[in-house]
Amino acid sequence: MRVAFVLGFFDPVLKELKLQFPQELQHRSVVWIRQTKIGGPPDLTDFSSQLFDRLTQGATHVLVIVAVLSGKEWIEERLRSMVAEAQARFSGTAIEIVFEKKAMASGLVIPRLREFGCTIPQQITRELLARKLGSSKVLCVREKRSTSFRRALERHGISEELFENFFVEHSVEANSSKDGLQRRVQSFKYVFYAFDGFGHPFGGFLDGFTGTLFKESHAVGCAMSFKKWLLEE
Repeated sequence: MRVAFVLGFFDPVLKELKLQFPQELQHRSVVWIRQTKIGGPPDLTDFSSQLFDRLTQGATHVLVIVAVLSGKEWIEERLRSMVAEAQARFSGTAIEIVFEKKAMASGLVIPRLREFGCTIPQQITRELLARKLGSSKVLCVREKRSTSFRRALERHGISEELFENFFVEHSVEANSSKDGLQRRVQSFKYVFYAFDGFGHPFGGFLDGFTGTLFKESHAVGCAMSFKKWLLEE
């Protein structure tokens, strides 16, 4: 997945991005990071959060285009440090940083984005889900305090409406009884299991389950595995 970040530019650049890359902005393969204030530095806290989020979601190639205003040259070193940390945690990820001096330079930003070629995720449709799942729904099991499947799947192109029609989210306390859950699991053909927080990657409630299991440490991993399976012919 190819993702680009545009940091620290003035709002007219965002206006042009909305005209030229509406789908990429919607699906967050182009991510806009505002200045902390007019004429101020880009919001590096937001950038760090968004960068690690996109890397967790599977980004493999990242382009970072940054407006560095006069007197804000310290941003360059901070960004290089943040990118180095990200690459250390996500080995094999290619991250390129481009520094620009003009914060109104949409004429420089747009061609770089076109050349880079940000990913536009394939849309997940009702027809595709129905073809793969039939009349079945997917039971999504996670620890109560972990990231919701609804949120993870939304980031992979599954709308709120599709989630309501094809998925059932079930969150449980890690130390609670799983007897009822085991019976419920057996009534489904498809199960997501995000095992982080349970202390056991298999879960006793999966004993005897013969359907299709998507088991990962977190909901996002299940969502990624499911989407790959869904798009396979």
